[in-house]
Order: sequence, then C-alpha cells, then structure tokens
Amino acid sequence: MAAPPAEAVELQKKFIEAQRLYMRVHSKRQVAKREKARAAITMKELENPPKTTYIAVGKMFMKSDIADIRKRLTETAEEMDEEEQKFAKQDQYLQSALTAMQSDLRQLAVHSK
Repeated sequence: MAAPPAEAVELQKKFIEAQRLYMRVHSKRQVAKREKARAAITMKELENPPKTTYIAVGKMFMKSDIADIRKRLTETAEEMDEEEQKFAKQDQYLQSALTAMQSDLRQLAVHSK
C-alpha cells in the first residue's frame, strides 16, 4: 500500500488543527452563554431585594449595596454577550473552514484511487 501524498497529509494536519480550534472556541462560547444566563438569573432574584446583601470575595462574603451588585451584574452580562457574539462569529467561520477541508480531503481521496 502506497503512502498518502504529502498534500493529503498536510491537509489532514490542517483539518485536525482547525477542528481543535473549533472545539476550543465552541467551548468558550458555551461558557460565555452560561455566565450571561447566571448574571440574568441573579438580576431577576434582585428584583425584590433582601434587607442585606452580600457578595463573594474569595472565600469570604462582604456586605454590599444592591445598586453596586446590579451594576456589576449588568456589566458582566454585557461583557459575556460581547464575548458570545465574538465566539459565534469565530465558530461560524471555523465550521465553514472545516466543511471545506472535509470536502477537499474527500476529493483528494477520490482522485488518489
């Protein structure tokens, strides 16, 4: 059995690397979505604020003002929304690149037979 052409080996390496990058970006996008959802849930819980509120700072809790907590949560939600949109664009680009590479690999396999 003959060794695969150098072009096929190189294309396969690029495909594997693109696939890894896609998985990494997809994972980061999911994390951003979860953080955004977590901030939204917390904001909803603060609609009827308790008399005293605390925020986690490391392993301790500090008494904090509701307005400050809402401001932080809003900022976090906006940051995660921007990250999720950025990762969505990268996700889409990498998905199309992977599809193109798969097609090229199939064509190369058909032509080499």
